[in-house]
Amino acid sequence: MSFLGNIDPEMNDLSSENDTLSSDSQSDYSSDENEASHDQIEIERQNFLQQLIEFIRDANLNKTTTSSLLSLLNSSKFYDEIPASINQLVKKLDIKFYYDIFVYCSTCFTLLSKIQDRCINCGNPKKKANSELIIFSIADELRRVVQPNIELIKWYSFRENQMISDIVFGDIYKEQCSNNSTLTLMITTDGKPMIRSKATRTSVWPVMSTLVEIPPFIRERLDNMMLLGLWHSPVTPPTDLLLSKIVYLIKSLTMTGIDILVGKKFEHFDVRVQLMTGDLPARAKCNKLNSYNGFYACSRCLIEGRRCASPCKQHTLYRWLDYLPCRHLSRTQEHINQCVLLVSGDSRTSYGVLGSSPISSILSIPLQSTLDYFHLALEVHLSLFSTESCLHHIEKLSHGSISLGQQISYWWCIHRQMNSRKMINRPTLFTKAELILDSFFVYGVLENYRQEFHLVYNQTFGELPSPSMKFYSRYVHGLIVYHSTSYSRRNNCNSFSVLIDARNSRGERVNCFGQILFYFYVDNRPFYFVKQFFESKNQFSSLIRPSQENPKWEFYLNEYYSLICHAKSRLIIYPCSSIISKCIIFRLDDKYSACTPVELELEHD
Repeated sequence: MSFLGNIDPEMNDLSSENDTLSSDSQSDYSSDENEASHDQIEIERQNFLQQLIEFIRDANLNKTTTSSLLSLLNSSKFYDEIPASINQLVKKLDIKFYYDIFVYCSTCFTLLSKIQDRCINCGNPKKKANSELIIFSIADELRRVVQPNIELIKWYSFRENQMISDIVFGDIYKEQCSNNSTLTLMITTDGKPMIRSKATRTSVWPVMSTLVEIPPFIRERLDNMMLLGLWHSPVTPPTDLLLSKIVYLIKSLTMTGIDILVGKKFEHFDVRVQLMTGDLPARAKCNKLNSYNGFYACSRCLIEGRRCASPCKQHTLYRWLDYLPCRHLSRTQEHINQCVLLVSGDSRTSYGVLGSSPISSILSIPLQSTLDYFHLALEVHLSLFSTESCLHHIEKLSHGSISLGQQISYWWCIHRQMNSRKMINRPTLFTKAELILDSFFVYGVLENYRQEFHLVYNQTFGELPSPSMKFYSRYVHGLIVYHSTSYSRRNNCNSFSVLIDARNSRGERVNCFGQILFYFYVDNRPFYFVKQFFESKNQFSSLIRPSQENPKWEFYLNEYYSLICHAKSRLIIYPCSSIISKCIIFRLDDKYSACTPVELELEHD
């Protein structure tokens, strides 16, 4: 039996209404589906363009070979949006080239129009290649660095998150800070040979900067370094040409500040200068003071120096014995300014001052032109300082031998802008604490201490460890990785030696030293099994001959070095949160060792 009619006349209206709603719903669903499909296509298109520019970078292609590559890709009809030229590619990726190019004669430093021009003033008799000066927009470089690091900058602005050894605790930084958000520049420069042929030898002098407000180690990463200017030439740059335009831009920013888009709104930042640094030749050039081989070369005091004795007489010596009895006057910026007036008159030099330096208008040379800490103390610990690592990267951005400064600037903008878009640094870089799961655990260490571990575990937690318990050889806290003696790939490093925040038998908090055997979790909390050493009753200063020159020598020695008895130890379990830092243990004899904590780790192994 079939029903050709409706049982209820109202059912027909209801059915029509449902059909209409169903049709509208399908239409809305289809619209949403099309919109989602369009968004997915756009995401895939951007991913393809990013992969394309990364391939060009990694293959070290120049503009000509890049255009050839794009022409080849464009010959295929499978993807109709392949850019026809590199200019279209960077336009589609919305890459901005925010720098100005200046060309100078390398003999008389006359401003020219093009890199191929010949100077009409001197004729360039030595036929040197013209010099390039590239000046970047400091405001755009600041925006590029601040936007992906804004969460980290705000987190590091709180005192409890700051490293006590960092520059943010310095007097000059605290004096310059205001109630507003601040961006503080640390400027550096150095020279790097580019073409080493004697006939066409050239070098590059980039002026770089990092931000104090970004925490250490992250602030020195390549993507967070700013390129303020760049000089490429067969001759070293005159100080005024290298720095004057950069200093002018910095002074403008210090007066007006800068507005940066953070999320969906603009935030205002004050701009300050903390310091300028470099190796000795670079500092002498930027400060316009005598170099280290001349008289009055010190930027801190007015010690004259003396020539070494015959038969050499070619070196200027600054001896501690000459400084100690006289206590020479400190050099001040006011004194430098007075010397500049004398030099601009009849004198060639006055107290080592060669002339007026542009940086004198944005900082105090004696106080803020700092010594290069890497070459003073860290050269044996690190293969490269951050700025030198950046120099190596800059060297690889150029191709051939013509207009290298412009090539470097061009590819710098592409690389840094692309990387900054993919990078977001968050506080979890410093706050994460977890054990590292890998296949490098040496189970022989566990077997050697299994009985002792079960005993100590039972004393600590009131039960035996689970047979399924997992063990780990490494622990990461922020940027620092701690090893253990069960780590198979530690080689000669001793990142398992640590300073521990512990408690003695009376429940008092004490610091002690130990060597970590392995790590494990209990209720999702990381712990470690450690061989803890007992501190000797003797102090480290008792092993050293007394010094009459420094009456506080005992205090400093005992403050930084502790004497432990490595022949006597105990096995104990601590939470990983009790680790203060890594430490270095020097074995003195069969019974005693000297220990010193690593307060600032610049590079983990």
